[in-house]
Amino acid sequence: MGVVIATVVSATLAVLLDRCATGVGPTTMRAIVTYESGARPYAIGDNTIRRSYFPIDRSSAIVLASSLLRAGHDIDVGYAQVNVRNFDAYGLDVTRALDPCTNVATGSRILRAAYARAARRFGPGQVALAHALSAYNSGGFYAGAAYARGVYATAANLRVARREPATFVARTNGAMRAVPFIAREDAR
Repeated sequence: MGVVIATVVSATLAVLLDRCATGVGPTTMRAIVTYESGARPYAIGDNTIRRSYFPIDRSSAIVLASSLLRAGHDIDVGYAQVNVRNFDAYGLDVTRALDPCTNVATGSRILRAAYARAARRFGPGQVALAHALSAYNSGGFYAGAAYARGVYATAANLRVARREPATFVARTNGAMRAVPFIAREDAR
């Protein structure tokens, strides 16, 4: 029974990512969503007190997130764990940020912007992607290196579980696309 439920959730998430997280490879976004929220659409990470919440529905998540914000907490919300400091830049409020499609779309926009900055600095490819993942998590190219490694490991685990070919995302000609993924272990 658990495998059937996991397969349905996985298929639903795949459709959501395909429809809403445009411009980022599906393996990349799936790895971020899995690493960030455990693929839970209404997850809330409270950075102020270092606690995670997993409300059972969107209404409960909106009430909790709103309460935490009124108390002055720094929070991340939804599948992609979009940080409240990004709300204004992406035209979000708590209700919109907890819409699953809007959340993963915003996460993909944040990653694409980080990748564009990283590619200008480090050149396109895996190095830029690692720095973009760091920036997605921390805002800086170097502060989130452990996060980037965690997302890469999650992507590798997801590929093994789904028996997918090794692909990740890179940017060419202004668009992000899936390319062969080279994990550090594979590069030896």
